[in-house]
This record gives sequence, structure tokens and C-alpha cells, in this order.
Amino acid sequence: YETALEEVKSSNEELVSVNEEAQSTNEELEASKEEMQSLNEELNTINSELTNKIEELDRANSDLRNLFESTQIATIFLDRNLVVRTFTPPASSFFSLRPSDVGRPLTELSSQLDYPELKQHIDAVFETGETLSHHLARDNQGRFHMVRINPYRDKDNRIQGVVVTLIDVTTLAEAEEHQQVLISELNHRVKNMLAVVASIANRTRESSESKEEFAEALIGRLHAMSRAYGLLSKERWKEASINE
Repeated sequence: YETALEEVKSSNEELVSVNEEAQSTNEELEASKEEMQSLNEELNTINSELTNKIEELDRANSDLRNLFESTQIATIFLDRNLVVRTFTPPASSFFSLRPSDVGRPLTELSSQLDYPELKQHIDAVFETGETLSHHLARDNQGRFHMVRINPYRDKDNRIQGVVVTLIDVTTLAEAEEHQQVLISELNHRVKNMLAVVASIANRTRESSESKEEFAEALIGRLHAMSRAYGLLSKERWKEASINE
């Protein structure tokens, strides 16, 4: 009887020990469950933030794509190996570019530009890190363009490529040409006016008997010429009344 009692007692102790282990395991499982729930909440928060970031990136990409498609400025993005990364539609007017050409070196594409120094200038931008501008001669369509090459920098300010921009400056170039014509015409008229003044001075000197008479006559004639010039200018160089 005592032996059986001891065995029962021993079994009971083992059951108590097993129960305690089970309770401990259950507590650990509960703690793990809470940790998993907390981790799941964190993952949901991170997932929500990532979703928002993706939506922001999608909007930014859409804005950038629409900007590229709507801009009238030819722009080409190149990496350090002069491989085309992206470009705006107007760039196709200067290079034989198609969407499938993204990933191809620019040097493999045909160009309508008379610009043999392009690669040399790009290399100079890589070397100096400074923007380079170059004015092209008038093309076969009578247009003037300015090429601007800017370094393309990443977030760490390292140069990873270049941005080549071609800007139509025909209006500005023609205005400068017109300005040069006006300056040449002005110089010509000033020379003619000085020649007239010199002639008047010589004629006045020949007909004057003294310095005082010469000075008075010359000033009078110059004033008369000035008034005549003012009248003609007022009438836009048309007919003017002599009585005035």
C-alpha cells in the first residue's frame, strides 16, 4: 500500500511539474502572440507608409512624364557612358530617337546637328563639373539653337551623367543681327553728320573775317541744322514746312 501511495504521489508531482511547464509554455506562447500582434501592427503601419510612398512616386512619375511630353525644349538625359536614359519628344527633331532607343549610346544614333564637338564638350563637363553652353550656326531651316550641357548629380552630389538641352534662340539671334544692322546704320549716319558739320565749319571759316564772326555764324548754322533735323524727325522724315 505504501509503495502504491508513493507511486501515486510521485505521479502527482510529475503531473504538477508537467502542468507548470505547460503553464509556462502557454505564457510564453501568449507573450509570443502579443509580440506577433505588435509586429503585425508595425508591418501594417510600414506597409501603409510604403503604399503612400508608392502613390507619391507614381504621381511624381506621372507629373514628370507629362512635363516631358508637354515641354517644347529638346532635352536628353545621358549616363557616364553616353547611354540615353530618357528624352523629351522635341529631342527627336535633332537625333533619330525613338522610345526603343532608351539604353542605347547616343553616339550610335544619327544626328541632324552640325556639332562635331558634342562628345568633346560632354567630356569637358564630366571633367570640370561645370555647365557648358555652345551656340550653333544657323541650320538648313534657318533656325539658331543654343546647346547647354549640365552635369547630372545624384543625391550624394556625384556626377552620374549629363543633361543635354537644345534651346531655339532664333528670335534672340535675329534681334541681335537687327541690332548690329541698326548700329552700323547709326555709325554711318554719325559719320555723315560729322562730315556735314566739318563742311559747314570750313565754309563758314572761309566767309568769316574774324574768330568772333566765325563762331557766331557757325553756331547759328548748327542751330538751324538742329532745328531742321528736329522737324524731319517729328514728321518721321517726311515732308516738313520750310516756314517752321
